[in-house]
Amino acid sequence: MKNAEVKWIDFSNLSTAYSFLSTGSGVTENEKENIEKIVKTSVYHREISFDSIVLIVDQKVNDENIINTLKEKYSVREVIIITKEQLSNILVSFGSHERMFLGLGILIHFDPTSFKGKVLTNVNLDETDFIQFGYIRIDRKPLKK
Repeated sequence: MKNAEVKWIDFSNLSTAYSFLSTGSGVTENEKENIEKIVKTSVYHREISFDSIVLIVDQKVNDENIINTLKEKYSVREVIIITKEQLSNILVSFGSHERMFLGLGILIHFDPTSFKGKVLTNVNLDETDFIQFGYIRIDRKPLKK
């Protein structure tokens, strides 16, 4: 990305579109504790929508029984459990009401408790109204010849 620089973003100031993250509503602190008992790790961020629950957790969770328990308890079709490290180096896109696509960025750091982070991008964030969190991870290491 030509002229890209690392920029701090408060994601709570942006709308989210076409994304797995920040499209649901939060759950209570009491419910967070219940979820932590089920997943057996700390939960930094949790949200639920009509057909999914998204959790950002401290340690990776792969147990199919845990996923099925969450599906049943919350009556959802999909359970997305990711660590904050898994959000590093994912592709994001920025848009505005005037222009659907302003440009791309790479999420370098994400703090799920404050919902702030660092993005490598050349997009003018003052023109940005929404962000899309992608499913593509970028390898930022230089290619070896």
